Amino acid sequence: MKKLITILLFLPMFCCAQKQGNIWYFGGDYNNQSQFGAGIDFNSGAATALTNSGMRYTEGSAAYCDSAGELIFYAQGDTVFDRTHNVMSNGAGLGGDWSTQQGALIVPVTGDTNKYYIFNNDGLSTSNGTGLHY
Repeated sequence: MKKLITILLFLPMFCCAQKQGNIWYFGGDYNNQSQFGAGIDFNSGAATALTNSGMRYTEGSAAYCDSAGELIFYAQGDTVFDRTHNVMSNGAGLGGDWSTQQGALIVPVTGDTNKYYIFNNDGLSTSNGTGLHY
């Protein structure tokens, strides 16, 4: 029993955390469309403010980093931005809506580090939308 407890106490020292969620991006100010969004970088161990988000809207964002914590891309419900904060090729007009509580969800494709699914959904149910998109 003592050996098991000792192993469990020291096991976390040998584990490495994945850093795919170390950078968060948020939208800007809905009432001032010229105001871009912000973000938070957790790579240093402490939260560091980011002011370079390309998103102009206030809701529904997701970001994804590689295993080293380097930003790959981020999205709001209808647009995907690359690591340089520009709209990606074919990254606009994705059928989602920026004004949803969960406007974007990024899921990596199992077995392929270069492919991802981005799930998004429409805004209010009264908008005659088509629902969930990927």
